[in-house]
Amino acid sequence: MTMVSSGQVSLAGTATSGSLNQSIEVELGGNGSTTISLNDSSVRTLLGVASGQISISSAYGKSNFTPHHNTFTTGSGSVSVPGGSVQVVITVIGGGGGATGTGGFNSSTGNYRTGGAGGAGGLSSRTISLVPGDANAVFSYSVASGGTVSTNGTSGGNSTVSGTVNAGSISMAGNGGGGGTGAGGGSAGGPGGSASGGTTNTTGGAGGAGDPGGNGGQASGGIVTGGVGSYGWGGDGSDAATGASGNGGIGGYIDFNWT
Repeated sequence: MTMVSSGQVSLAGTATSGSLNQSIEVELGGNGSTTISLNDSSVRTLLGVASGQISISSAYGKSNFTPHHNTFTTGSGSVSVPGGSVQVVITVIGGGGGATGTGGFNSSTGNYRTGGAGGAGGLSSRTISLVPGDANAVFSYSVASGGTVSTNGTSGGNSTVSGTVNAGSISMAGNGGGGGTGAGGGSAGGPGGSASGGTTNTTGGAGGAGDPGGNGGQASGGIVTGGVGSYGWGGDGSDAATGASGNGGIGGYIDFNWT
């Protein structure tokens, strides 16, 4: 958040004016009830007065917040809303599906058995407005693993984010892409994962099927754009023509963009 540029300013309390803060202590990440003084080092840093005479009016227009990201590509845990943030954009991507494993030649049909690729994980993105009272509220997250290679590939896991702020309860999911299939004489790509709970929810791209000539199915990047890279991609299917085995899906991705 940012301090008001004119009018009343106090050391403590929780008063605001529109989207602007009137409390120095809250601007510094407190709850408005802690006793502070103008001579505290944190207050001097916020007001930009390192030493000497200091006035409370020096707080006009100051902000204690620096925009930043919290990004996770494995594991689970929690993230607290930083004091001063007025908005967060949360991006959640599920794990990619695993592909079919090693292919081979079907002598009865004269065709190669080639693996289907895994589907891409679903993507959920949500923009949330924050207020001073949201500081230190907790979001829980869990990042999905990618599916594994098998006779029929396994599905990717689901990535999730949940929490409660002034705007309401948040429950987001990027579901995993399906595994590719290819046992026997044919193959099929896995379906893309669905998504829910976002301002926008995008289903992942489906994996490609292998062809009779021995070329393995190709994974679809589908929704994974905007600098996120290859997180949530499904694995490529096995390629009987070259002997290349299928690949596991790539794990999910979660990002909190605080501004």
